[in-house]
Amino acid sequence: MGIFYELGLKNPNKKFYSVGRRQFCPNMKKVSIEDVLDTIQNPRNEIELSADIIEKAKAPLVKMLELAAD
Repeated sequence: MGIFYELGLKNPNKKFYSVGRRQFCPNMKKVSIEDVLDTIQNPRNEIELSADIIEKAKAPLVKMLELAAD
């Protein structure tokens, strides 16, 4: 639901509608800023991805960044 707040700030003349009550990622709610900082400062786990998977994941990430920049 936090995305509606951001959308409202960037688009004050538009109205956004929710398609349901559960529009959040429950797993993202488990991540705290302290956990992120700890992971950056103390890398313990490494995930290796094939070049194919990396390439497939890149396109939607680039698109999200382009949309966020608008």
